[in-house]
Amino acid sequence: MISVLIPWRSQDLHRILAWDYNRARWEASGVQLCVADDDRTEGPFSLARAVNKARRQATGEYLAIFGADHIPPTPDKLAWIADRLRQHPWTAVYALTRIFAPDRTARILRGQLPTPVMKSHVIHACEGIVALRAEVWDDVGGMDERFEGWGAEDTAFKAVLFALYPDGRGDGVGEAWALWHPDRHGTPEMTAANIARCTDYQTAAREGRMREYIEGVRRGGPGHYL
Repeated sequence: MISVLIPWRSQDLHRILAWDYNRARWEASGVQLCVADDDRTEGPFSLARAVNKARRQATGEYLAIFGADHIPPTPDKLAWIADRLRQHPWTAVYALTRIFAPDRTARILRGQLPTPVMKSHVIHACEGIVALRAEVWDDVGGMDERFEGWGAEDTAFKAVLFALYPDGRGDGVGEAWALWHPDRHGTPEMTAANIARCTDYQTAAREGRMREYIEGVRRGGPGHYL
């Protein structure tokens, strides 16, 4: 079984409408849906903390991280994820991200079926959607909760996976479809701290000391992630 981990906390109407739309489709998809907040009601959102909390709900042998704005995949794509994870410890899921334009998102929310010909913005990457075996997640310890706000925690997490499970697959296939919502960013200081922390992960990977690095983070007192 695939357990889908969704980090979620928002008071933004656009995000709420998108999540209401996607949640109904996830609930009909046959996966175990694990949704969690970051134990806060205000201030910067910690995706890492929320995803780790969602993992504690999960009972499936396979885990997949999606955003609340991502339209759930087809049954064929879910089967593709499971097949990949039978062969590899982890995998990227998509190669591209298609974000539907605000007016097209509104049409989708009113019931129009999404299609790739709808006006949209395509990003030639899909960093945040990743699937992995549950034992791999538990071995690496999940995401680093020192990351605050959106951004860089997913790149750091993939650096851990590449370093410790090099037989995983970093090549996703196809497009993730996402509903529009206003961008949300942290402060410049928060962004700089996240980038610096991610760089530390990439340095540890390059120098072959990732295991020691993440064990050090776990023992780090405030801000540890286990």
